Amino acid sequence: MNLYTSKYLTIHKRDPILAQKWTGEKLNATIFKREMLEFQKIFEIVQPKCLLWNHENFDYTVPKELYSWIDTNISQKQIPYGLVNIAFTVSKDVISHMSVTDSIEKHPREGITPKYFLFEEEAEKYLLSDLKNKTNGNLMKESTNNPFISLDIAFSDLQLTKGAIENLKEELLFAKINKEKFNSLTQRELDVFKQIVLGKSNKETASVLFISSTTVATHRKHIIKKLHLNSFYDWFMYAKAFSVI
Repeated sequence: MNLYTSKYLTIHKRDPILAQKWTGEKLNATIFKREMLEFQKIFEIVQPKCLLWNHENFDYTVPKELYSWIDTNISQKQIPYGLVNIAFTVSKDVISHMSVTDSIEKHPREGITPKYFLFEEEAEKYLLSDLKNKTNGNLMKESTNNPFISLDIAFSDLQLTKGAIENLKEELLFAKINKEKFNSLTQRELDVFKQIVLGKSNKETASVLFISSTTVATHRKHIIKKLHLNSFYDWFMYAKAFSVI
């Protein structure tokens, strides 16, 4: 499930892994810190057991003055959330990779030793295997105070119900992560958004809202920019998560 996309970074959730991948666009300290904070915000919502940092296209030498910032604003803030392990894929740029390993060695995490791999598939396989071993070894303790609900359903509907619940969980997670962005839409932008997800053209939307097609096109551009929309599927995800349709 795609949770975040920018010019520099994409973030996906593949239970129990939260995977991050740099696009290869040039970074500087300001952009790097901003993207890392976006990642941390999503991490705190998702609370994954495993992190996969795909650094294949990472082309930024992390300056030493940022090491403490990373530890304070990222690493230390992840400790309370039950993170079990971390894996990295190696950057094609040797100096960039060395700066990453150096920053980790300067501020090691207690109980977690990151592993490095050439390919994402190998890293993911390791994370799942290691998590399974630690779970079987009772190194992960689940809370006994979690509330439960019961559903009165026929056994024949169990698989269908499970799928529906998984879809609902994804929609709720998407809504949590993107609430701030969606709330940034103006009322008129929201009106235009509703018409577009219903399949209306700019001309049809203009007719319904009594505005010009040019104005609709302008609102559409603003919506795409605010919500970082890359496909109609992204429009649909927002519409479902925020009950627009």
